[in-house]
Amino acid sequence: MIRLDALGAVRLQRPDGQSVDEVLAQPRRLALLVVLALAGPGVSLRRDRLLLLFWPDSDTAHARNALSREIYVLRHALGAGVVVSRGTEEVGIDRARLVLDAAGFEALAKGGRHREALALYRGDLLAGFHIANAPDFERWLDQERNRLRELAAQAAWNLAERDEAGGTDVERVALVHRAVQLSQGDEPGVRRGMRLLARLGDRRGALALCERFTARLQDELGATPAAETL
Repeated sequence: MIRLDALGAVRLQRPDGQSVDEVLAQPRRLALLVVLALAGPGVSLRRDRLLLLFWPDSDTAHARNALSREIYVLRHALGAGVVVSRGTEEVGIDRARLVLDAAGFEALAKGGRHREALALYRGDLLAGFHIANAPDFERWLDQERNRLRELAAQAAWNLAERDEAGGTDVERVALVHRAVQLSQGDEPGVRRGMRLLARLGDRRGALALCERFTARLQDELGATPAAETL
C-alpha cells in the first residue's frame, strides 16, 4: 500500500519503503495527488475542477493535456489501481490502495479518539508548500489547513479539559499550550488556556501565557488585550 504523509514533513512511500521521488520532485504533481486523496473514499473530482485549480492561465486544450500527463505519471509511479477514473471526466484515488495521514487524522478526531489523532498531527497540511500561478489551489490549501488545524486544536482542548482523560497534570498543561498554539494564539483561546492552567494549579503559566499574548498583540497591532482577558 502507498503511504502519503502530508501533515508536517511530506513523505510518499511505496509498500517497500522506497520514496516516490518522481512525484515528490514536482510540486504541482504532488499537490494534485493530495487534492485527489483528500476528496474522500470513493469520491472523484471532475477534470474541469482540477484544470481551474492547477492550470487557470492555460487554454483548455493545453490544460487538459497537462492534467492527462500528470495523471499518467501518477499512475505509473504509484502502481496500478491507485489513481482511478470514472468515465472520461472524473478522476479519484482508491483509498484502499493509498493511506493518507491527514485522512486518518480527520477520522480519528471526528471519532473522538483525540490522543491518537494528535499523534498523527505533526504539522500543517503541506507545511511551507506553494505552487506558482494557482490561486484557487492556494485558497483550497489555506482552507484545508485551517480546517484540519481547528480539528487538532479541538482535540487538544478536549483532552486538556477532560478530567477522565487519564493524563497527568503535566501532560494536560502541555496539551493546553499545544491547543493555544493550534488556535494560533487567538484571544478566546488564550483566555481558555489561562483558565485551564489556573485550574491545574499553574497560575504562573497562566500569567506568562497572557504576558506573551499581550506582547505579541502590541508588537503586531499596537493593541492591548480585551478587558475580559486582563
